[in-house]
Amino acid sequence: MDVAIPDEINEPKVRPTGVSVIAILALIGGVFNFCYSPFGIAQLLLMDAPANVAMRNDPTLYYTTVVGGAMGWFISILTISLGIGLWRTKEWARVWTVYYCIGAAIWTLIGGAFYVIYITPKAMKIGMEVAQAQSKVQSPMPADLMNNIILGTMIFTGLVMLVFCAAYIFIAVYMSKATTKEAFKPY
Repeated sequence: MDVAIPDEINEPKVRPTGVSVIAILALIGGVFNFCYSPFGIAQLLLMDAPANVAMRNDPTLYYTTVVGGAMGWFISILTISLGIGLWRTKEWARVWTVYYCIGAAIWTLIGGAFYVIYITPKAMKIGMEVAQAQSKVQSPMPADLMNNIILGTMIFTGLVMLVFCAAYIFIAVYMSKATTKEAFKPY
């Protein structure tokens, strides 16, 4: 007598909750950056606010902002695609999410260090100088106070970058686990 074997092909795939969360975060982050990046670049290029003019006059800040915004816009398209692929449990999306997270972790460390050490203090100093020039206060901000604010911003920005780096590493490890890989196998 033959024993009936269930047809595994007709069973629906079960997407792990962690994959669902990562897919939703990728979609939200990707859509937000896709919409925001052009406005951020346009604001720098078109608005005549004193801070924008000062940033346009500094080649490093100008090119870092424009090139970074343009790259972010294209990366947002990739992020949206990965989010959709993860939601549909496509193997290519899982693999490319791992590659993306490894690259993003490395970029966050290298680019983040440049940003924290060089860009943040420069942008903060320009912003504070513009704010002081526009204010009606007779005495300028003391140099030690300005330096403490810049240092605090650098430390906070560095910590945020480390949190993002840790999140990218966590996602890469999670997406590489055998149990996660199993959810992406076609039946």
